[in-house]
Amino acid sequence: MYLMVCLAAVWPFSAQGGQSQSEKPCSISIQDLTQIRGLEDTALVDVRNASDYQIYQVPGSINIKLHELKAKTFLKNKRLVLVGYGYDSEKLLEACKALKSFGFQSVRVLDNGIAGWAITKDQSIDSPHIIQSVFYINPADIAHIENTSRILVIDLTGKNSNPLNNYFEHITTITAPNNDAAKTLSKIQTSNNQQYGYVIVVDEDGQGYPSLYSLNHSNNKIPVMFLSGGISGLQDFEAQKTAMTNKKEFTLQNLKGCEN
Repeated sequence: MYLMVCLAAVWPFSAQGGQSQSEKPCSISIQDLTQIRGLEDTALVDVRNASDYQIYQVPGSINIKLHELKAKTFLKNKRLVLVGYGYDSEKLLEACKALKSFGFQSVRVLDNGIAGWAITKDQSIDSPHIIQSVFYINPADIAHIENTSRILVIDLTGKNSNPLNNYFEHITTITAPNNDAAKTLSKIQTSNNQQYGYVIVVDEDGQGYPSLYSLNHSNNKIPVMFLSGGISGLQDFEAQKTAMTNKKEFTLQNLKGCEN
């Protein structure tokens, strides 16, 4: 009886009735996930790319690409929990609604994704490969974040003008010697105010992050992500994107000229 009461509190909707999925947020906390993880009717689906999944994953999860999920009929009667990177939460929340229209009866998205799981459940991570697969975000992925309102960017470059302004609404600059980790953590904690879901730290070239990784295990309750390659990596990405756009426009103009 006690187990049934606990599960009802964690997952308040079911195929048989009661509160529907549409009446509750389509997310689940890590604390609540631990109560249902491993149960026969629960399936943890990690939708990250295969290489990152192989490096680190929530124990018991399976790796399926998001666009392939709708065809996995064997999961339709499961309590489905989607695990992403964390910064892709908005996309997964939309997928949660879409999967219901394909016949999935119970779908949730893990709060803060794999990064949130790692800082809550696995504080012994020290492998550079794991840290990079879990806590690093590529410039190309930044361009696809659908909602940046819950992201706090800590800019360590000291530059007044940089590409960060093209992608984020909440940016705070720290001009501390040697990217002082203590000052960075203090800024994160005072700025969070329950408003942000996670933090992205940006330095000049991505070389300073190893000394800042401890921010994820310093009484900080939200994941701290690091921009791969720093501001230089983001500038390179933008230059490549511009070059590709110009090439496409040049090709299209030539094709139109051939039609005349």
